[in-house]
Amino acid sequence: MMGAAVLSAKACLRSGVGKLTCYICKEGYIIMQTAVPEAMCAMFGNTFIKDIDNLKNFDVTGIGPGIGRHLSHKQLLQKVFKNSNGPVVIDADALNVLSNYSSLYKLIPEHSIITPHPKEFERLFGKSENDFDRIELALKKAKDLNIYIVLKGHYTLIATPEGKGYFNSTADRFIQAEKLYKLGIIKHILISGGNGKFDNSNFREGSWVKNELSIMGIPDSVIFVEDHSNDTFDNAAYAKQILDSLQLSPPYLLITSAHHMPRASLIFKNAGVITAPFPCNYIEGRGDVSFSSFIPNPSVLPKWNYYLKERAGYLWYYFKKK
Repeated sequence: MMGAAVLSAKACLRSGVGKLTCYICKEGYIIMQTAVPEAMCAMFGNTFIKDIDNLKNFDVTGIGPGIGRHLSHKQLLQKVFKNSNGPVVIDADALNVLSNYSSLYKLIPEHSIITPHPKEFERLFGKSENDFDRIELALKKAKDLNIYIVLKGHYTLIATPEGKGYFNSTADRFIQAEKLYKLGIIKHILISGGNGKFDNSNFREGSWVKNELSIMGIPDSVIFVEDHSNDTFDNAAYAKQILDSLQLSPPYLLITSAHHMPRASLIFKNAGVITAPFPCNYIEGRGDVSFSSFIPNPSVLPKWNYYLKERAGYLWYYFKKK
């Protein structure tokens, strides 16, 4: 499975590491050196890695992609955990091997990172009744084992050794929609989003999100999709057509990013769609105003991009309606 190893090596180099050494089997040497000539290689085993030598020369170790699953890999993981000079990134087949030997969990070096998808997470820590239980379990295990857990999905969770959790911020809209449905506050979900990607003409955000919500246990029968729009104006126009055809009574809960809410609410209002705002994905919290609040801080400059875009868009649609 050298393809996974090659992709991981390329990703590692792209992230900016200064020096990369790949431990591979003999059969994979030519593949790795041809595909990733920048990486140095050390060979262990003919068709799969059976053993390795000292890891003390490396600041960080990653293991999993392309190693396969073999009986000797229990000892391989033990050696990696005991001899690593720092945190270990554990992914793919390493997670599958690890899930068979829970006695190894306590050997994982502190502040290491495991990156399971929901099924791998289930094999590691057991089945959860729902998404919220899975999140709570991830937070608990990250704290108990003093590691980071990157629970992959359409709203990837990063659980920290301190027991805190962080989500992919752009996914907050989907998290809130799922929570509101499962709490019984909303009965239907209309996903509006076409293709905002210029490098993939076949991608449709609405269809993709519906599939992800279905995986999370929301019935297809309550999810409606509009996947032709390219901007908020289109979102409102297509959403009105669907809502009118479904004969669902307003007001409709509008779930979107807080910084986008004023413009989105105005556009939907102009389109004749009566909404109640449910802002999420806040990019700035609320705190006490002090003298230091008025001192210029360069760290806030990137956020002005959001502000200027939203204010300009709001004014455009405000005066356009007039």
